[in-house]
Amino acid sequence: GGCSAVGRSRLARRASGRSRSSRTSPRRWASRASSSGRATSAPSRSRLRRSTQRPSKASSASRLCGRAARTHTSRRLCRTYTHLASRLSCRQQCSAVASHAAAARGCPVGSGVVLLGPPAVEALSLDKSPEAIAKVWRIVGSPVGAALFRFARRKPFLASFSKKNLFADPALVDDDYLDVCAAGAADAATRHAVFSFVAGTWRQDYRPLLAALATPTLVLSGSDVGAAAAAGGGVGRGEEGQTPPAPPAAEGVDRTSIRGLLRWFAVWRSGRDQGAGSFAQVGRDLGLDPEAKLRDYEAAMPAAVAAGALETSLLPGWNVLVWESPADLAAALSGFVRRRFGDAAPPSAAAPTSPSLRSLLPVGPVKARLFRLAARTAGGAAATAADLEEVREVLAELEARNPTPRAASSALLDGEWDQCFTNNPAGGVVWSDGRTARRKLLGPPPSPLAALPLTGRVTQLVDLSVGEYRQRVQSRALGLRAELRAAVAPTEDGEAWEVAFRSFTFSAAAGRLPLRARETSGYEGVWRHSYVDADTRVMRTRKKGADDEWVFVLRRAVT
Repeated sequence: GGCSAVGRSRLARRASGRSRSSRTSPRRWASRASSSGRATSAPSRSRLRRSTQRPSKASSASRLCGRAARTHTSRRLCRTYTHLASRLSCRQQCSAVASHAAAARGCPVGSGVVLLGPPAVEALSLDKSPEAIAKVWRIVGSPVGAALFRFARRKPFLASFSKKNLFADPALVDDDYLDVCAAGAADAATRHAVFSFVAGTWRQDYRPLLAALATPTLVLSGSDVGAAAAAGGGVGRGEEGQTPPAPPAAEGVDRTSIRGLLRWFAVWRSGRDQGAGSFAQVGRDLGLDPEAKLRDYEAAMPAAVAAGALETSLLPGWNVLVWESPADLAAALSGFVRRRFGDAAPPSAAAPTSPSLRSLLPVGPVKARLFRLAARTAGGAAATAADLEEVREVLAELEARNPTPRAASSALLDGEWDQCFTNNPAGGVVWSDGRTARRKLLGPPPSPLAALPLTGRVTQLVDLSVGEYRQRVQSRALGLRAELRAAVAPTEDGEAWEVAFRSFTFSAAAGRLPLRARETSGYEGVWRHSYVDADTRVMRTRKKGADDEWVFVLRRAVT
């Protein structure tokens, strides 16, 4: 259960102190993004900024400062929540919260609904008061909350919290999972969505919506609950045969408190106190009896039951099923689609970018493994035969989930990219940390200048609007820069580039002082883009008339 677009906009409106009659309210803005699947236009955003930046009429300086702080928070919240609302609209699997947001705008829910690891029905039966939300938000929206978030995104905390509160089997909390979590929390602005969830902006009474829903619906929940959850603490692998307590009444589900939030800082005590860092709220929200939870959903959805449209199933795991049992999840989704819609996709669903349900599985662990391989092999320079075979396996898995059709002509390619791996021995790479790479500035052996200890960061710059590609090696020493320019044009199928080298330049002072320039002709090739998303790119290059194919793995450059 996440935050609904409606719930998020409620918090944004309260944080900004604006009235319900505002001309361009955060509710309308977030809901419009949710229903259309895209962010609001620039004029709408500017109107929102103007309305939230109206001068305060407060006479006291303290009230003026408080209003300014709330206005700033509101703008940050709206930007974050609109992005999340658009993500909700793009996904083919919906929660009860997302369905509520769609219903609020009069939009059809879709041909089918999947509730993946939803909260217990008791947790969806509570309409949390604005006063209770504001009480928690005053803490999490303050510098104390910012400090909590920065503490919580540390890997030791993520590991402890996940083992005690999210996974049925703590052994599944591995480096791949932690890398994905840490990357997702790198931007401190994401704390607003986290704290919106913690404050309870999503807590509304969804029972009328569930009761009226007759769309084919699949409810998937975890089958494992450990002893710690049954005892009112975190979740873990417990003793068998324990009977979980009866579920709490709806009004007793949410017990979020300031004291409970401050217990985040107790995770460091985990070596001495196994209860530290565990949160009973997780068990209350998800339910402590998996089978009873599914029975409660059947009782709460009479229209779907009467229409024969409701299916329920338990999968191994607890709260992160997409990680704990991805194969079982893919099989459950595939079976649901076949039973309900046959071999054809649902008529109102958008055509998927991949015909395989593998695209629904998390791609983050695959990319994290690939980047670790890049670091371990020094960007390919120290790769053994076994390493290269492992890279081939990981690339095959990643490329099978390519989300971008006609990738070579996609606007995602524009911009600067850091090279982090290549299997080309002539690439001159000498080091990589999985994020960036460095190579010989003046060419690899047998170049007579290769012995000089000059290396530089390797990047690629793409501008498809003018059909230009540049490979740049930038050194810290005197700002020395080597740059190769090439003309590129997408092929008819949009999957590859036709490439022709044009020129090579060598300069100092980061390109401001030219030292050498020459035309570079004679190379023509076909470079295929086998995987492209917003921050990762895989390119396979082949010179015309040659048999060898070289792989380049790149990540969006961070300045």
